[in-house]
Amino acid sequence: MKPAHTADILIVDDEPLQREILGTILSEEGYNVFEAGSGAEAIGVFKENNPQLVLTDLKMPDLSGLELIERIQSLRPKQPPAVIIMTAYGT
Repeated sequence: MKPAHTADILIVDDEPLQREILGTILSEEGYNVFEAGSGAEAIGVFKENNPQLVLTDLKMPDLSGLELIERIQSLRPKQPPAVIIMTAYGT
């Protein structure tokens, strides 16, 4: 059995399968995982759970990953979370 990690991770992706795959892998590694299917939902989840890491899709219908990062960082400007941006598109 692997030791539990202490980091809380928020996964934001409008593709449910992507969230499920990442969430399963990270949960099995012992991380506390929260999921959101949109940028707007992610802001609420972020406020409630205060994760240390945000994994976000770049292209989403309501807010782009970049817009989401700006909003999240404004909620916690002195100690913003680490962010990893994911995309299926060539950028």
